[in-house]
Amino acid sequence: MKLGADHPDTLTSMGNLASTYKNQGRWEEAEKLFLRIYVSSFAFSQKDMLESAYRVTGTTSDDWSITKEPVKDGYASGVEGMAKGIREDFAKMLYARIFFSD
Repeated sequence: MKLGADHPDTLTSMGNLASTYKNQGRWEEAEKLFLRIYVSSFAFSQKDMLESAYRVTGTTSDDWSITKEPVKDGYASGVEGMAKGIREDFAKMLYARIFFSD
């Protein structure tokens, strides 16, 4: 398996390094890494994220209860939550929007 710049394990290592920079007061270096990680995180599919969760937790699909929600329902739920002032639903709305087919 090839680990590239956008591989989840590489990004995890970059996050650890960025946290170290932040703890050392090296703000500019930390910010650059955190921004790169944030932007790169949008390149992963849900399957990639789930496989990473399996690897990190040492579990398999048999250990999880996985439900599916149509992407437009997730987006609508996020919009509804934002209208009610639930700020966390902004992330849900943005995440769902990534998977729209348009």
